[in-house]
Amino acid sequence: MASVGLQVPQQHHDILRLFGGVLSGAEAVKLSSLFPKSESPYTSADDSEASSQAPRLTRKRKLPLAQSATAAAACGACATTFVSACSLPTDKGAFTLRAYRHIGPKRSHEPVVMVAGEAKGEGVFVRVHDQCQTSEVLGSRRCDCKEQLDAALRHIQEHGGAVIYLQQEGRGIGLANKVAAYALQDGGLDTVDANRHLGFADDERSYECVPYILEDMGVKSVRLMTNNPFKVASLRALGVRVLDSVPVVVPTHEDNERYMRSKVERMGHLIDGL
Repeated sequence: MASVGLQVPQQHHDILRLFGGVLSGAEAVKLSSLFPKSESPYTSADDSEASSQAPRLTRKRKLPLAQSATAAAACGACATTFVSACSLPTDKGAFTLRAYRHIGPKRSHEPVVMVAGEAKGEGVFVRVHDQCQTSEVLGSRRCDCKEQLDAALRHIQEHGGAVIYLQQEGRGIGLANKVAAYALQDGGLDTVDANRHLGFADDERSYECVPYILEDMGVKSVRLMTNNPFKVASLRALGVRVLDSVPVVVPTHEDNERYMRSKVERMGHLIDGL
């Protein structure tokens, strides 16, 4: 494990290795003391596809059930706080931008929410979107993330709702590791096997902050804009009332077709035509 200049107990390494690039060393050590190894949501597992020097970390698919959104946000060492809100004029229309700070068992980050129209009560259109700097900032065509974000923002401009934007680059592995995964994909691996080869689970994301954010906004139930059934299941397990899922339909092209097929065939996404 890479050094952060601090003496980190061996029993916390499985937790701290997932924080890379998101928490400072001091923050990681502080948080790790709250999560003994036996409580980590990850376990080591042998995998013939993984590097012999980087054992795969496998997500336990059984997620802890929360009794309510409040309980989900207050669980363990999770802490999500509202910071402020402002108006945000954009090329897609006017939004309210809400900012939060979250500390959880895996990472510390600053979620933001783009809100348009009435976003309270029952059946609110919500997209929980994970940051993708390569497409949203640098213009990469390797994935469909920017197109999904743009489609969701246009949808809530028309129908009202919210886009919760989380700093979970590369399905939670971080930007530098994502570039390393891309290099492996250039060599022939798909997105799932590339992450495994680097020692990561298929999906390293977590959504503990979402129930608190929705409760803070007065959202009682959502129509979740996603093609990913696992995201629906994850949020329901945290106590979010998901009434249904609304497909986010974006074009597939030659630069992202292989990735899109992997999402369908390896991760169970529901995308028509693939």
